[in-house]
Amino acid sequence: MLLRIGCLAICLFTNVAWGKYASYKTYAGTVSLDLSANWIVTKNIWGLPLSFLGPMQTDGTRAALTIIGAKEKHTPIADISPKGAEIALKEYKAERTQWLSQKQATSLQYLPVEERKLEQGKMLVLGHVYEKRSRRYTQLTFKVLCQKQYYHAVALVPATSESYLGGIHTMMNGLKCL
Repeated sequence: MLLRIGCLAICLFTNVAWGKYASYKTYAGTVSLDLSANWIVTKNIWGLPLSFLGPMQTDGTRAALTIIGAKEKHTPIADISPKGAEIALKEYKAERTQWLSQKQATSLQYLPVEERKLEQGKMLVLGHVYEKRSRRYTQLTFKVLCQKQYYHAVALVPATSESYLGGIHTMMNGLKCL
């Protein structure tokens, strides 16, 4: 099912030094996140309307997190429950298998599905580690139901930026819908 989506991209590249909560509007609604004080804001990078960028790693890679808000109030994956987690993992693995084949990448590991409660909702976290062109990446997918609005977030973290994984989790755990 094609969803009309609004995108908000947030890229994490700096040391985990948190600033203040800031609000960002998507087509689906407004979200608030605790952002690092060292990030810069850019528009229309990677085909996404809004991005926050920090310093590039010495090898030219960056950790990135994109948040996409769906206009529809209900999506099949909005069922964030044990049964929903099972379905989401099955769909996630199928999508990843197809993507890996298209991009000539190799799957290394799927991470366990996590269910989390948020202040204003709940979230499923799925993860995958893969290798492409001799570089290892961790991809995290966050399926968030926040005040009856669905958000889908994806983090892509090169091996050289793995120290930012904790910060990505912290930011997503603090997500607020306004």
